[in-house]
Amino acid sequence: MSKTLFLLSSAINPSLENENEKEKIRIQETFSSINSINVHYRDCDIWMLDSGKKEINRHYYKFFPANLRVINFWGDKNIQHITDGKQEYVNKITRRYNLSEKHQKLVGDCYIKSLTESYVMKTVINQLSFSDYKNVIKLSGRYCLAPNHKKEFLDHPGKYTFSEAIPSNQRLCPVDYQYLTYLWGFCSSLQEDVKETINGVHSFLKETYDNAEVMDLEHSMFHNTKHKLDKIYNTKLMRLYARMGADTYIFVD
Repeated sequence: MSKTLFLLSSAINPSLENENEKEKIRIQETFSSINSINVHYRDCDIWMLDSGKKEINRHYYKFFPANLRVINFWGDKNIQHITDGKQEYVNKITRRYNLSEKHQKLVGDCYIKSLTESYVMKTVINQLSFSDYKNVIKLSGRYCLAPNHKKEFLDHPGKYTFSEAIPSNQRLCPVDYQYLTYLWGFCSSLQEDVKETINGVHSFLKETYDNAEVMDLEHSMFHNTKHKLDKIYNTKLMRLYARMGADTYIFVD
């Protein structure tokens, strides 16, 4: 039981529109994520958890490595329910805080991303077993492990591994700290505990959105693990990067 499992969250086709060029860009960026994992982790499996609105073009499957498994949520009714509820949330929080159009879009996008990703992670962690693996690492699709990333950053027996807790950058959020959730992990021995955590993350998001609060996955993850500090290792180094959109580049120490 020495293998590492990566849960690679993705949404290759975020809309039902026939946008072949956007799919092509997203799949190339996702290939870069996969390649970066396989460079550093020679003995690993990758489960790509795709919550896009439609199936990935089968043409690209011929380029998938042998250790990649696609777990798809295409047409999932629960994700459609999340999408359908966005406008009601945006309307409620706009009335409460008199948000500008720019901030309405931001909270709407955050609502979709946070609820969808937490639902997908909750479903996979609740329904599948990780007993064949030593560690489980969650990486957001299109993020890549940097050339000087090291496996030791996320290998801590009996522990969750998160970034250092970061003070909230959301003035209206009721939670004071957050974790960077595009890269985190846990020892497979904690799967039952992780089920409790991720179920709590998703439920807390739903509760705060129902109450027209400002919330996201990062803050909910901190809120639902702050009483488990004895099980948490806060890594000082993550070493990853991403290109998000035409002009946004992210580099994380």
